[in-house]
Formats: sequence, structure tokens, C-alpha cells
Amino acid sequence: MYLTRRFYISVVAIVIALIAAHFVPQLLAVAHAALALLFAIVLVDIGLLYHKRRPVSGERLMADRFSNGDDNDVTINLQSEYPFKTRVEVIDEAPHVFQRRDIVFILTIDAHSGGMVRYTLRPTRRGSYGFGLTRVFVATALGLVQRRMSLMQPVDVKVYPSYLMLNKYELMAMSNNLTDVGIKRIRRVGNHTEFEQIKEYVQGDEYRSINWKASARRASLMVNIYQDERSQQVFNVIDT
Repeated sequence: MYLTRRFYISVVAIVIALIAAHFVPQLLAVAHAALALLFAIVLVDIGLLYHKRRPVSGERLMADRFSNGDDNDVTINLQSEYPFKTRVEVIDEAPHVFQRRDIVFILTIDAHSGGMVRYTLRPTRRGSYGFGLTRVFVATALGLVQRRMSLMQPVDVKVYPSYLMLNKYELMAMSNNLTDVGIKRIRRVGNHTEFEQIKEYVQGDEYRSINWKASARRASLMVNIYQDERSQQVFNVIDT
């Protein structure tokens, strides 16, 4: 159980009223009444928050593996069993390697309803990243007390090379949209011009590669097979 800022503001206001009662005696009764009222409201707030053993449940949804260098979505779904509207603060224990201090979300959940928060993580190196618990702080409309609950279980996620980008280019290649990002085919000079061997013709071979002299000797169609010409670096070392 945690006391909220609203509680401390109320206490400070009562203390100021008690101090002022030394100068204005009529304020003493008002301060005592406010103190008793605050104590009663706190008891009611505690009773509303703790009348159920497990009033909030949730799950963390994310991929089994993360893509390195890409934005990976993490979604937290919450379900409230409270019969009234609650104010929920969600803190997810992301892997420490991200050094994220802003994974704190505040949302309002209606009675017997659910809520969702979503954020992204971008890993910069491969490895295994560990997620911790999800801390949930629940408060009623009175807002004097918060109840803390720990949801989810620690889990490790492995980070692989950027498969999201590979999938993106694969889809673009299937739809012939690679030229939209500046990728196009370039004709290679000297491609398939170096003779490799002669083999028997099979369906699908190019007709212009048929070797007629070899075909006449074998009495069956033979085709020439060529391989790519590749440039090579030649180092000339001279001992002077």
C-alpha cells in the first residue's frame, strides 16, 4: 500500500489549519473534523482497493524473438474486476540494456473492463534480453491510497539479425516495387561468356547454346555450358 500525493496535500492542509488555530480558535474544531474525515476516507479507500484478492490481471504480448535494429512492439493488456472506475499506473520492467526510464503509463479503466498500453523497443545488438515483472499501481476515485500488484512473469527474449527488414524487401521484390527504394537490376558485362563444359540438351536449355558439331558426333543434341567471367586482382611483386 502506498499513500498518494493527494493524501500528503490533505495532511499539509490540516497541519496548516491546526497552526492557524493558535491565532483563530474557531479553526481548531474545523481542523479536528477534517482530520477525522481524512482518516475515515482513507479507511474506505483501503477497503475498496483490498476487498478482492486478485482484482487486476494482465498479459504481455510481444514476439518470441526481436529484430535487431528495428522497432519491436510490446503490448500490455489489463483486465479489471473492480466494480468501479480505477486509475492505473503501469511500469514495465524492460531489459536494463535499453536504459529506458519512460516506460510508465497512466490510464483509466472502467468497471469490469480492460485497458491496453503499447510501446516499442529497438535493440542495437544481438543477444538474450530479460524482461522483469510488470508493476501496476491501482487507485480509486478518492485517490488517497494506491495498491501495488506485480503481474506477468520474467521472460527472456532473443534478438536476431534484422529479419523484419528482410521480410520487407522480400514482399517488395514479390510485388516488383524494389525500384521505389532505388534498387534495380544492372546488366553485368561479360556474363556467361567463359566456356565450362558440354552436356546433353534438356528441356529448357537455350537453343542458341547448341553445339552442332558435338551433336553430330553424338547423334543427339549437345549444348555448351558457360560460367560467369569474374575479375581477379593480380599482384606483381618484383624483387629489385
